[in-house]
Order: sequence, then structure tokens, then C-alpha cells
Amino acid sequence: MNNPYGAFQSTADQTAAVVDTAYAMTFNTVDYANGVSVASNSRITVADAGIWNLQWSGQFQNTDSQLHDARIWLKINGTVVTGSTGFISVPNSHGSIDGHSIVGWNYFLSLNANDYVELWWETDSTNVSIQAYPASGNYPSTASLIATMSFVSNKPT
Repeated sequence: MNNPYGAFQSTADQTAAVVDTAYAMTFNTVDYANGVSVASNSRITVADAGIWNLQWSGQFQNTDSQLHDARIWLKINGTVVTGSTGFISVPNSHGSIDGHSIVGWNYFLSLNANDYVELWWETDSTNVSIQAYPASGNYPSTASLIATMSFVSNKPT
């Protein structure tokens, strides 16, 4: 039997129209899915109860000459997960080169069947975005956001 899993990405830029305002990170591509799906472009939904490993990374860009911060956290079924916020600083631009930082981490989550998880973010500057890049020269394109959700085990009884 195959364990449930899902792999998703976004090939679109994700921007903040207003500073210090929460935005759901979104996906527009399903790479693999077996018992995990994306609903409403942001809700990673599991079909089975269990312990799950969510891994994600985002390609952040800062077009300003000042360093700026972003915060990323989780919601499960629309409720903020206490203790899940990560703070990052996105490097400032230097010369004519924008500042870039790829960040990511993973969480073990106890989920029930049909629960969904969302990644949320906010920033202190509209110059910060989660950026996709086209292929160029010797390297392939870059997704703005990727996430995988893997089944780890049944919930302890």
C-alpha cells in the first residue's frame, strides 16, 4: 500500500498589497497527489487522519534598498497554529540586484481526515514578494512556493 502524499508548487508571483496584512500562500500546480489535494488554491487537504509532515519553501525577493522582514505561520482548518510563526529578514537590493532569500522548514502535524493546512505570510514592506523566476542561461525556472505533505504514521491511541 502506498502512503498518502502530495507535492504542490506555485509558478506565480505572490505579492503583499498592504503591509502587515495576512495573505494565504497559494499553489497553482499539482506535481503529485495521492490522498492529499489542494482546495481553494491554498488549502492542503488530507483524506486520512494521522501524523503528517508538511515541508515547504518560498523564494522571497526584496526590491528595496532597505532590509525588510516577513513572517510565515500555519493555520489548520482556518485556526492559527500557536507557536508556528517564523520570522525572516529578506536582504536588501544592492546595486541593480534585488535581494533574495529562499526559506523553508517543516512541521509534524496531527490531522484528522479532511483537515486542511494553510501557509500564511505578511511583510513590513510591499517591496517584498514571493517570487517565481523563468529559466535563464544554464538554470531552470524557479517556483515561488513549493510544499510537500507526507503521511508519517497513524495517530497514537
